[in-house]
Amino acid sequence: MEYQISHLNKLIEVMRKELIQCGNRKSFSDPEVVELSQRLDRLLDEYQELQYNLKCGSTWLEWFESDDMPYPVQDRIDLIKEEAS
Repeated sequence: MEYQISHLNKLIEVMRKELIQCGNRKSFSDPEVVELSQRLDRLLDEYQELQYNLKCGSTWLEWFESDDMPYPVQDRIDLIKEEAS
């Protein structure tokens, strides 16, 4: 797993640099910039998931859906919606 995290770190750095370069040449709403941003988001999500798994031994989703959450999932969703409005 340490190798995966190290590899993801390198991919994130490369993607981040590509996004910065592309964003300097094109509008932030350009499809290429949006695509790179979404790819970077997915890499960052994967990195976070691996870090969490390394520390806790279970997946973030398993934790999120478990009874160990401070709030049940629906309560958390309702709270997020309420804060957004």
